[in-house]
Amino acid sequence: MEPLRLVFDLDPALLRRARQELARWLNASGVAPPQADDLVLAVHEALANAVEYGRRGTQVTLRGRADAEGVTLVVSNRGPWKRQREDRGRGRGLTVMRSLATECDVRVGREATTVLIRKAVRLGAPLLTRGGQDGERGGDGAGPAGVG
Repeated sequence: MEPLRLVFDLDPALLRRARQELARWLNASGVAPPQADDLVLAVHEALANAVEYGRRGTQVTLRGRADAEGVTLVVSNRGPWKRQREDRGRGRGLTVMRSLATECDVRVGREATTVLIRKAVRLGAPLLTRGGQDGERGGDGAGPAGVG
């Protein structure tokens, strides 16, 4: 599977597009829906933080790799990581990311923040899409119980 590389301007509108493109790539990589959903949510949290705290006028990059070890996703942007706030009902993104991934590491530098998210998954065949939109894995186009 081809590696994923997406670059976005720091804009809240990027979040929906990034989730959609990541979901498509995960599907094409053969990641089963429950694990793909976990990864999409974990990456959304990292991207939302980048949008909120990244330096205006810069971009955020999402890179991904799927192989026999699982899926590795890296979100990087120019700007600092903000520590958890105490009393505003926020600041749970890192906890969410860590709960959804096998590994989650945040690297904070003077100029940039990088979030690495890894999930051990078994890759299978891509899910069928519209035209064979039943969501079953395989390639014959027949839906559940042979309904096509």
